[in-house]
Amino acid sequence: MLKKAEASLQERLHHQSNSESGSHGTPQMMMKSPTDVQVEPLRKFTLKEILSMTNSFEVVLGKDGFPTVYEAFLPGSEPRQKATVKILIGDRTLGGFLSNRYSSGPDEGLWNELWRVSGLHHRNIVALLGYCIEKDKLFLLYEFMENGSLHQHLHGTKSENSTESTRHFLDWHERMQVAIDVAQGLEYLHNHANPTFVHRNIKPSSILLGAGMHAKITITPDVPTFDGTTFDGIRGTEGYIAPEYAMDGELTAKCDVYSYGMVLLELVTGKRVIEENMHLVDWCREFLCSDLDLWPLLLPKMVDAKINPASKLVPQQQLLTVVQLAMACVEHDGHRRPNMREVVRRLYDIAVCEEDSSCEVTNEVSCFVSLPVNPVCCCNTNSPQI
Repeated sequence: MLKKAEASLQERLHHQSNSESGSHGTPQMMMKSPTDVQVEPLRKFTLKEILSMTNSFEVVLGKDGFPTVYEAFLPGSEPRQKATVKILIGDRTLGGFLSNRYSSGPDEGLWNELWRVSGLHHRNIVALLGYCIEKDKLFLLYEFMENGSLHQHLHGTKSENSTESTRHFLDWHERMQVAIDVAQGLEYLHNHANPTFVHRNIKPSSILLGAGMHAKITITPDVPTFDGTTFDGIRGTEGYIAPEYAMDGELTAKCDVYSYGMVLLELVTGKRVIEENMHLVDWCREFLCSDLDLWPLLLPKMVDAKINPASKLVPQQQLLTVVQLAMACVEHDGHRRPNMREVVRRLYDIAVCEEDSSCEVTNEVSCFVSLPVNPVCCCNTNSPQI
């Protein structure tokens, strides 16, 4: 059964790599990315090759999320091409979970999961390059993202082999670029991936930064298809899980929207999702409990004080719109949250207004049910890149 399922995986991957042109169609509203997507077939590695690529797991790149991430170098590449390796072990592998999800048993279920994740090709999704299965261990090889995780830069971590912090203080411009990149990745997962996906674990440690601090979402197999199914186990990270999913197991794309809203609030405030036993959403609601007319006075005090003072000032109108958008995303009622297509559209408007000094802003009723009267950009230009 194992060999038959693996052969089926390789056959599907071969067909997939021959039938794809290198990138999926992107909605007209979505913004340009600095690189094109190149589709490579998923490779199978031996344990010996994994040990050689990682020098026996010598360098740890990150521990701010499960699983630990190790540095690797792809074989046969000149110059040596960096990659990363994650290890899922024992009961934490897909097998136990998949045995309950697939009637054909855990082996074929595992191949199905690898096939699904390897089929995600988007400029804002970290590419899965290969795998290795050795007894109770699953090794996953991903593309290398040179600037680590968003968690490192927002909240600070130290690399395993250094006493120096790997943190870079993101300015407002960089934070908004991250917001756009992650929104584009989620919009792709929800609407254009085949099958469509709910990520369920969007948080700063699952967002990786590459050249130019552009962001990509990392996905580990064991991501359910987007069919509204209720699962027995709640998967995610405390503070980022949507209320309806935590309480009732109701899983929809709006659960990812909630998690995205939490990340957006972290980008603005620099605060952790839970500090001093207080949830960031509650802190923001208390901070902004006054009349909307006072928001312009309060919002600058809400911005992360660590943003590089040498960078350009945070645009007031942009800050207002971003905070309104974030608060809409974390509405308790999932039906009142925007979908990711609407989120991308709003971020597009924000970016256009920043680039176009002649941009006019009028007070129109927001397309988001949960937002008050909101400034909307009226200018019409090509899709910007922040």
